[in-house]
Amino acid sequence: MDTGLFCPEEDIPTGIRFVHYVSSFKGQKNTEGLLEVFSRLLKKRDDWECILYGPADTRLLKNVQDSGLQKNIRFTGEISYSEVAGCVRKATAFVSFSNYENQPCSILEALCCGAPVIATRVGGIPEIIHSQNGILVNPGDEDGLFNAIETMVNNVQRFDRKAIAADAAAEYSYESVGKQLYSLYPVGSAG
Repeated sequence: MDTGLFCPEEDIPTGIRFVHYVSSFKGQKNTEGLLEVFSRLLKKRDDWECILYGPADTRLLKNVQDSGLQKNIRFTGEISYSEVAGCVRKATAFVSFSNYENQPCSILEALCCGAPVIATRVGGIPEIIHSQNGILVNPGDEDGLFNAIETMVNNVQRFDRKAIAADAAAEYSYESVGKQLYSLYPVGSAG
């Protein structure tokens, strides 16, 4: 992970800003389910926004319009790697509501920025998200996601962004991963 790009932001904007990665793989990220939960949240409060970066299709755009979420949801489309870093650094929290995953880079990038993560218990995610850096929910559990988002909104200050970023960088930075690989495959070893 490029921790020169994905690093804590000194001045986090005031207000509540969620960030979510939209994939071109239909069904994997469950962005539709996430938008349903945000539609429910909007009925309770409107002091938040969610930035969705990645390839948004017309179906998602229509969903946002039909749900009245245009003021709170913003799509960036595909953006550069440095623009992704800038977007994630300014997040209050990163949200992933995936139906299935491995160990997504988007979550590791968020952690390196110090952003706490709300994510589903799928793939390798439960190995990296714990009570100090985020909240886990079951895949497809919109009630659980709604409760996790409310918990995050009401308790975001309990997450230590600097500690989250330091722990993630220690584990996922280029240097750390390089050292781990080198310990397994030292230069000059017979193979």
